[in-house]
Amino acid sequence: FHRMEVALTFVEQLVLPFLMLVPLTWCRRFAGLAEMCFQLLIVATGNYAWINFIGALPCISMLDDAVLSAVVSRDTFSESRKAAEAAILAGRKWVPKAVRLLHGAVCVWLVLFMGFKSKDPLRELFSPAPWINNYDP
Repeated sequence: FHRMEVALTFVEQLVLPFLMLVPLTWCRRFAGLAEMCFQLLIVATGNYAWINFIGALPCISMLDDAVLSAVVSRDTFSESRKAAEAAILAGRKWVPKAVRLLHGAVCVWLVLFMGFKSKDPLRELFSPAPWINNYDP
């Protein structure tokens, strides 16, 4: 069992990053889905679970509309587009500004959250005798 775990880890760290860069749709889709599955399996074990969610999020960008439409219906896409157009056409110019403000706030919150969760590992990393520990209770 442990040999399989090591082999999958090597595939995840040595093969998938190159597949993410291949300009073929199926390679990008496979790499994104495989990386998300691998990260979520690590989350299921409870080992450094918070950082694996953060590691899985960028993989969503490797999925195109055809894959995402399996999760979110096309009606939802068209309704959101119509609502955005209606908001802009109705003279609500504050909507794009509010979205940008919300995006900025979420980015700041994520940076602060990552910094907060990284303080103990960084403290130990730069200590005289660093050891790998589990910091999430």
